[in-house]
Amino acid sequence: MAIATDKSTPDKSTPDTEIAVPTEAEARAAANRRAVTRIVWMSSILWFAVPLVVIGVALAFVNIVLAVIVAVVVSAAVGIGRTMLIKSSANAVLRESFGGQPASPQNHARLVNLVEGLCIGSGIEAPEVLVIDDPGANLATFGAGSESVMLATTGLLESLGRVELEGVVAEGLGRIDQADAELAGTVAAFVLRSALRSGPSRNEGETARVSSRAASTAAAAFADDRHFVADLDAVSVTRFPPGLRTALVKMAATGTSVASATYGTALCWMCDPLGAPPDDTARRLVELVTQHPSMTLRIDLMAEL
Repeated sequence: MAIATDKSTPDKSTPDTEIAVPTEAEARAAANRRAVTRIVWMSSILWFAVPLVVIGVALAFVNIVLAVIVAVVVSAAVGIGRTMLIKSSANAVLRESFGGQPASPQNHARLVNLVEGLCIGSGIEAPEVLVIDDPGANLATFGAGSESVMLATTGLLESLGRVELEGVVAEGLGRIDQADAELAGTVAAFVLRSALRSGPSRNEGETARVSSRAASTAAAAFADDRHFVADLDAVSVTRFPPGLRTALVKMAATGTSVASATYGTALCWMCDPLGAPPDDTARRLVELVTQHPSMTLRIDLMAEL
């Protein structure tokens, strides 16, 4: 608001309103949500185009006008319907792929208290918190708003102290707040859906199929520095870089591989959940879907703060 030079005549040299400039966090959130929209629409268009061509060709010999009308109506219904079905069931499908049980206020009091406290302090809507029984130390997030989910492994909870766990939880909440978790879940549900049930340590009879096109789409959806940015955002909340640095050191020492992790959900994890691939086929898939930088680089970055 302008400052008046006297009580009767305001100073017109300063504008009465200020233009709100988005913060870096808000800009990243907006970019991630735009990426989510693109992926959803691309899926809808794909499933619109396929039946459009098939039905159009099939009816073209009968009546061109009829072929166009029927093809457009049916294709639109198929494309939009399938997209909405995937979108509405994405969280349920991902939860089934991840596994885990709701965090207990009695058995996981420290985790529950940290999530509640950080959410209140930062104004973020609290996610559903799940715990996965696995010795690996890792954290995953997916979804948006009231449907967001945070998953912690028992290995993470057992290996970290309160200050260290606070840094990791802050990072998870930051990923949710900036729509990184929403984007990761959307990529998993729409782009890497065929690989949701298969991983290096997990095979439920479904062979993972990840095309180069799908892998490229998944990789292009994210900024190259997303994990480094998430680390920096977390310490901007806790104001204590050594906490997250020590957490990363302990997580690296414990190991971040998670037995239930899949090729399709790898992008949802804070650190690489797949580990060393057991064979050439798994190695190819890991290279296609994993974008996690080395723990050493992330630890070194924290050491410089």
